[in-house]
Amino acid sequence: MVSILLLVLVFSLNKSSTYTVAYGANANDVNSDNNNELNNRLLISDISGQIAGSDIDTDKEQVQQVLQQIHKQVAITAGEDEATNAIKQISSIIHLNPNGALAQSLSFLAKQQAAGNIDIVKQAAMKVADRMSKGDDDLGKSFAQDVEQSSGTQFGESSVPPVPLSTSSNPRIESDQSIMEGIGEEPDTDEKEANAVDKGEVRTLASNIIVPDDTPFKSNECDGSLNKFVPNPFIKSIGSTRFLVQDCVTVVGEVIWTHYINTDGDANFNIKLDSKYNSLLTPANNSPEFKGALHVEVVCQGPNKSKDPIKVNQCKSPKYDGPKFSLPKVGTRVQVTGTYLLDINEGGHAEIHPAYKVVFNPPPSPPTPSPADNSLIADAGHSRPDQTVNGGSQVILDGSQSRNPSGAPLTYAWTQISGPPIQLSTPTESKTSFTAPSNLQADTTMTFKLTVTNPAGVSDIDTVSVLVKHGANTKGTPYQAGYDHGCSDAKLPSSKRYINQPGKGPESHSQEFMSGYNAGFSACSTK
Repeated sequence: MVSILLLVLVFSLNKSSTYTVAYGANANDVNSDNNNELNNRLLISDISGQIAGSDIDTDKEQVQQVLQQIHKQVAITAGEDEATNAIKQISSIIHLNPNGALAQSLSFLAKQQAAGNIDIVKQAAMKVADRMSKGDDDLGKSFAQDVEQSSGTQFGESSVPPVPLSTSSNPRIESDQSIMEGIGEEPDTDEKEANAVDKGEVRTLASNIIVPDDTPFKSNECDGSLNKFVPNPFIKSIGSTRFLVQDCVTVVGEVIWTHYINTDGDANFNIKLDSKYNSLLTPANNSPEFKGALHVEVVCQGPNKSKDPIKVNQCKSPKYDGPKFSLPKVGTRVQVTGTYLLDINEGGHAEIHPAYKVVFNPPPSPPTPSPADNSLIADAGHSRPDQTVNGGSQVILDGSQSRNPSGAPLTYAWTQISGPPIQLSTPTESKTSFTAPSNLQADTTMTFKLTVTNPAGVSDIDTVSVLVKHGANTKGTPYQAGYDHGCSDAKLPSSKRYINQPGKGPESHSQEFMSGYNAGFSACSTK
């Protein structure tokens, strides 16, 4: 996950409220501390507004002071990351249950703060910090308990019986049954998911994701009967917590991770897709958390013990009347049919949720029939093995095998679908190239789309993937030489720069050299 950039995603939980959540992990940003501070201020302001809006006797500024005291104390005791986590947890719970025990306890503390009883506020903040430092990050249950115990005040029906800290040597075990279960933090990932995307990026992903027509990609076997058992409804708008891309798909791959059964009764597994399905993956699926796999959720396969207000009635009201699935083990090849979506709530990864059909050890897919001779065919490289390259190396994308049987000329358009952004040299020609990103923190798959069009306006598309190996030695390459010159020139006046000397201009160097030069100049200009 390397250095962390918190991206603020704003999405609507209903028509009248706005939910602000910070997600992370962008390895290229160096301003994560400033972003943390900004996002924490935004979250604190948002929480305070929610509580003050629900209780006219509560002053927003006093709530802010209480939350700032909690953040400060947790940062001192458990570190800045845990302090940020505490604020995010409070935000999640308040938005799910704005009149619950946690909201009531914060309102109570704000009134005590306004009355000058700051010792009660400090005591509550210290208890939160102590719990967080011991690994108990379940504020949904513990915060109200602590305030109740210290003040003798009971906060509504959402309160739970006090539980001493000493009852468990591993407080995280208790949080498995907590109110936080299922709030955007399923067992497979968390809000700091690598390669997380914002809403604008999700819109771009959704428009570029390719669902080929060849069997068994698209399916008509999702009848919608299981959607009512998914607590976050499917809404075809970026403002929702999830964004539906394609109603129903069928994919094939190998199970590489399982989690049976979730507290809400759902069963989760991840599958490494056969290569023909890779266009369904987003950058978040190619993160270290997912390892290039597609997430699958099978609803209502066990008892629902969740206390999450959104999930508490899942599979109970209405009562689940769907199939009971045989759940695969790691290493099993499966064919899964279900509703395909991007989950903005967890960084924009793609998943199937709910699954409607799971077939063990499916027969091999029949080969795609050869097209008729009059078919327009785009070939971005599917007729050749996918490329694996080192960071900093020059990569050529070759669409020259695309064909138009009529012999009329074709137009070409290359676009990038996933991976760190790069500049294509000639995106409107049959062949194009780029310099593979260097200094990657993990092996990264980059996907590109080729669209070919004939004079009649008929188009065809194809995709190709390139695996860029991280940590590769780039010494001695034109890219590294260019990088070194660029870094040196960044510190010199224009007249002294290497690139401005006779015979040393950009026209005298390869594109790979100039890519390295520009990267080096940019990097060293900021130092």
